[in-house]
Amino acid sequence: MTQRVATIEWVDNGTGKVPVFFDRKHRLFDPFHDYVDSLAGRKRLAAPQGAYTAAVEAAAYALLAWLRHLEEAKVTWERASDDTLQKFREAALKQVLGSQRSKGNERTAKRTVNVRLQWIYRYYRWAQQDAGLCNGVIGPGLAINSAITQPKCKRPRSRKKREVDLDLYPLCFTGVSGTAGGSQYFATGKDKQRIARFFAEGTDPFIVERNQIILELSDRVGWRAGTLTYLTVDAFSEEAIEKAEEEGLVVTPSVQKFAYQNNFTVPLTLALRIARHIEARQRWLAKHRWTEQQAQRRLFLSGKTGRPLGGKTIVQLMGSAFRAIGVVAKIGAGHHSLRRKFADESTRDDLAARRSMGLSTAVEDVMHATAMRLGQRNIASQTPYQRAVRDGTRQAEPHRLRVELQEMEASLASKDAKIAALERQIQEQAKTNKTNSGRAAKTRVRRATR
Repeated sequence: MTQRVATIEWVDNGTGKVPVFFDRKHRLFDPFHDYVDSLAGRKRLAAPQGAYTAAVEAAAYALLAWLRHLEEAKVTWERASDDTLQKFREAALKQVLGSQRSKGNERTAKRTVNVRLQWIYRYYRWAQQDAGLCNGVIGPGLAINSAITQPKCKRPRSRKKREVDLDLYPLCFTGVSGTAGGSQYFATGKDKQRIARFFAEGTDPFIVERNQIILELSDRVGWRAGTLTYLTVDAFSEEAIEKAEEEGLVVTPSVQKFAYQNNFTVPLTLALRIARHIEARQRWLAKHRWTEQQAQRRLFLSGKTGRPLGGKTIVQLMGSAFRAIGVVAKIGAGHHSLRRKFADESTRDDLAARRSMGLSTAVEDVMHATAMRLGQRNIASQTPYQRAVRDGTRQAEPHRLRVELQEMEASLASKDAKIAALERQIQEQAKTNKTNSGRAAKTRVRRATR
């Protein structure tokens, strides 16, 4: 018999999703819920939707892991100590390293554990100082030793800047900052083709097309998963597409990293494909008796509920697709590897184009245009000369050929999906015909024997 563990269920209170905690006996566990709910209230007012979701989910899953550890150790949360935290730290590191999504890199795993530990320290500070749920548990020299309860003016000051403030979070791992040692997988054109064929095997044509469009936008625009999740149908309205230029439709996603408001160009053929998907979206919602109020005008919807995709759904979707084609998560394969592919191809195109046009091939000049397309910096202050150089290189032969190849691959993937759907219909019809033929034969036999 499988042992029960603590769980959370996400509920929407009308302004955003918050977790409800249940212990291993499936009883409500209010202290952790109350903390995350108070955090959600603050983030909802001060942060964009993407940042709100990221913070709430990080806190919720950190506390869920902590609750499971406490129940396993048979310790109530009010009686936890540094010893409890240290044992949690070691168990969490082992669990992260052993997870299916782990890259097997200890430094990366330790950073993940540090995030959980920091949320646990913050919870205890809130529980003791703001909510009055406990007393004398956390503080300098107490069961959980930390200066997080001290006013900022009284906290110890270090002479050098550290990656983790050990006065506030004493049990966090050190020496784990930066990206060194992490595996960086770059998706290939063959990966994309195989993922497209994998998606084409889906049974719901609308969801097949949804997944294909997510793949195309990831590969050809380089958007982060969070940006894709919060795209709306309004960004691809008929009015917007009518105003689009030949190069493509300019879209300003509502959710971007660091709350940027950068513009991105979606190839016109892809924008038109999305517009057709939006038309099908209306019929699909009506078929399942779901409303636009449920869909919240989001572009990408859940096939199970008709509601917007969750904050991590696209990452999980692409991770599953990479695993399905035999590229494992441990080497860094996942949604972000498509963004790396986009950046790599863009840089190569720009470098080749600059060489053919006799322009500067200095690293900062070549990478500047790529950074702009990735939305990694504010582009509002770029001079007309810089924009002209970028536009000139984008019309050069290497980029033109790559766009043509991408269009052909997208068209083939779409046809593969249609062929797969037709094959399923033929198989179902053949089964129906066989069943009807058998029934007719039995009827003839009965009549003949009367």
